[in-house]
Amino acid sequence: MTGPSALGEEAQSGIHQILGAPQPLGWDSQLHDEFAFAVSFDRRWRPPWAQLSTDIGGLEFDLTPSAGVTLGTLRTEARVGAAVASAGGWITITGRRACAPRSPASSIFPAGHSRGKFSLASKAVR
Repeated sequence: MTGPSALGEEAQSGIHQILGAPQPLGWDSQLHDEFAFAVSFDRRWRPPWAQLSTDIGGLEFDLTPSAGVTLGTLRTEARVGAAVASAGGWITITGRRACAPRSPASSIFPAGHSRGKFSLASKAVR
């Protein structure tokens, strides 16, 4: 929701009052009430050529390309990107990413294991 019903003016004024800051101006030119929505689709895939296992230090490497699109009233965008990962020790890279945002720790670190290596770098362009 955008506009007065989103209560942005009240929230900003309240924070300014708590901090002792001057009251914010410009709310007379606020957008009118409008429902906001977004629909997103993201896809990651692991092509067979993207996995490379090596004997160098027992490391395994993985490249995962990604693409996505968001359509909505507040934002419309397309994005492409890739993630590069390396793993060694008891951690392995499988078809499902061993470490990703919002993954519970219990799914990344199995019980009874205390040593392993994992690194992940990703970049997306919008």
